[in-house]
Amino acid sequence: GGGGGVRAAAASAAEGSGATLAVEDYINKHPSVMSVIAICFPNGYMLYQHRKGGTGHLINAILKSPVGVYGLFALPLIGLAMEKSFYDTAMSLQGINPNERQPGREREGFPSGGYALPSLSFVPVLDPPIFQRVMTLVHGGRG
Repeated sequence: GGGGGVRAAAASAAEGSGATLAVEDYINKHPSVMSVIAICFPNGYMLYQHRKGGTGHLINAILKSPVGVYGLFALPLIGLAMEKSFYDTAMSLQGINPNERQPGREREGFPSGGYALPSLSFVPVLDPPIFQRVMTLVHGGRG
């Protein structure tokens, strides 16, 4: 099947190099790294679009739309929904259900109370998490 050569090459590279195991060990000890990576990509893209003038185009499009200046009031809500979507997706990729209160976090308030809101994740909660799936491929099917 397609990709067998890629898996074999990745597996042989993993066996010959301690770098893959070092990355795997680091991420297993610091799982929040996956959250940072998953959240930085969409935010980085938004910053890139802003630098290219995308924010100005968006505001002009809203002002010229039938809702006019009142459409600007929706921007903060849309921004918050996008941020929740990024966060919920990052949690789901790690196998953490964003709709469950995590043990030991009962007394935390905003923004930790997102579990009480509907999930805006783009993917279902993965079991096993994405990192374990990738490492299984890198190790040639041996998790």
